[in-house]
Amino acid sequence: MKNDVQESRDEVNFKDLIGILINDKWSIIAIASIVLTLGIAKAMFDPPVYKIDALLKVEKKPKSLGDFTSTEEKFVEDIPILAEVAIIKSRMVLGAAVEKLSLDIVAYPNYYSFFGKIIARKFTARNKGTVSAPLFGYSEFAWGGEKIKVKYLDLPTSWMGRKFALISGEDGQFTVTHTNKQFIAEGQVGKPFNVPIEGEDTSFTLLVEHLKARPGTHFTISKSTKLHAIGSLQKRLMVRELEEQTGILSFTMESETPLLAMQTVNHIADVYVRHNVEQKAGDAEKALMFLKDQVDRVKNQLEASTIALNKFRKEKGSIDFNAETQEVLSTVVGLKTKITFLQQNKDELHRNFTSSHPSVIAIDKKITRLKNQLYSNNKKIENLPETQQAILKLTRNVTVDTQLYTALLKQLQAIKVTKAGTIGDVRIIDYAVLPTIPFKPRKPQIVLISLILGLLLGIVVTLVRKASKQGVEDPKLIENQLNLPVYATIPHSDFQQVLNKNLGESENDEDGTPKILALLSNDDPAIESLRSLRTTFHFALLEAKNNIVLICGPSPDIGKSFVATNLAVLLANSGKKILLIDGD
Repeated sequence: MKNDVQESRDEVNFKDLIGILINDKWSIIAIASIVLTLGIAKAMFDPPVYKIDALLKVEKKPKSLGDFTSTEEKFVEDIPILAEVAIIKSRMVLGAAVEKLSLDIVAYPNYYSFFGKIIARKFTARNKGTVSAPLFGYSEFAWGGEKIKVKYLDLPTSWMGRKFALISGEDGQFTVTHTNKQFIAEGQVGKPFNVPIEGEDTSFTLLVEHLKARPGTHFTISKSTKLHAIGSLQKRLMVRELEEQTGILSFTMESETPLLAMQTVNHIADVYVRHNVEQKAGDAEKALMFLKDQVDRVKNQLEASTIALNKFRKEKGSIDFNAETQEVLSTVVGLKTKITFLQQNKDELHRNFTSSHPSVIAIDKKITRLKNQLYSNNKKIENLPETQQAILKLTRNVTVDTQLYTALLKQLQAIKVTKAGTIGDVRIIDYAVLPTIPFKPRKPQIVLISLILGLLLGIVVTLVRKASKQGVEDPKLIENQLNLPVYATIPHSDFQQVLNKNLGESENDEDGTPKILALLSNDDPAIESLRSLRTTFHFALLEAKNNIVLICGPSPDIGKSFVATNLAVLLANSGKKILLIDGD
């Protein structure tokens, strides 16, 4: 039973809520219409934004000192994709694009406020290649079709960020002025000009590559620092891995000037690829220098060990080794060669990594293990006769140096070939192309979202306004909480609202009837409720001590005069003598 009561209350509350929204529907519609209008205006007047993208593939290859190391001794240059992204967005790469495309120079025509810019954009979209005539007599503003491209701008460091006014003239002439009118210069499109600046070490140098405008049109030009331009480019350029573990990087940029954005993205991609190739070539050059030093050192060792072996043989004669000694010699030579190769590999790694790098630690462990094996075999050599020990050590040195020298020569030749045909680990899959359809604004989405937001805002305003009105709407609440009887509920009268508006013109109607609802509209729902109240009064006053009825309310303009006046008329119509007293 309790649950049924609760469900009934919830149902009533929901119905009340729907009723509130229906009663205030015109306010909700008005608010939704205003928000929808703003959304449509935003969709129509927002400048088109184009999305430019390019794709690159990053491939990582095994890197080692040479082919004389075993597969397990090679290591892979596993640079995270985030590191590649950091390289792409570094000042080294983006700085090249800023210099090449003059991204630190800003030049644009002056528009007559926000609406002038919209007019100019619409004109340019409809009239390609033409320049609009001035509107409203404002010939100094751009009204559509104006273009400017500044190729070079050099000025003192203290002038960075300052804005200069460029005024177009006849036949490619123009005038440059400072905002405070302290600097004035004249120039020609396509020709650089240089103007000395008083009190500065450098001069003002400007090269306007292209200018299309009516004579008298004003433009604004300025130049920021290279660092500021790079920072701005870093914010606009988005670089991410297209799919995880694929190594495919996506370059994305959103811009209102698609041509410049396309050139910027493609140039950044080219600079990054060129940097990668130059880095590989630099690594090959370093490896080549390292191997040349090793070859010279091993060659000297081989010559010295060969001379020592020949000298010993001349003094002691030729000595033959038995099978066991030959096996020991072969084992020692193999171990010694491996240790030497690993040590050279370690030296190569130290050019890029510290001693705590996992690859360096792994090589140290292998060297330690091989040295232990070499120590055991050297113990066997110590058991041989002294002459055999000496000839064995000399032969071992010659054999090790010969193998090492041969391997280094082979690797030196391979590095030379690699350097001659150096290719990077990065290749461009897709260059950026000039888009034809803007990415933003997304007009259908903006209109739909503005409509939804408008409706929600209208509902919220209605509910807040309703919640702010402190009053009792349900008569049962008065009866239950205050134990007072409710004799009548009087609805709002639309006709009375009309009478209130016309009351200032005349207190009587055309036929002389006072403008009282009970006299002019006897069948109005409010009068019917008052007529019911009159009937209730007839029985309520039977036990009353007097015949006085007080009409009062908790706030002004709540309808006290309306109830008192119309109730007095109804009581008078029933044959009662009525005295209406205004006690306000």
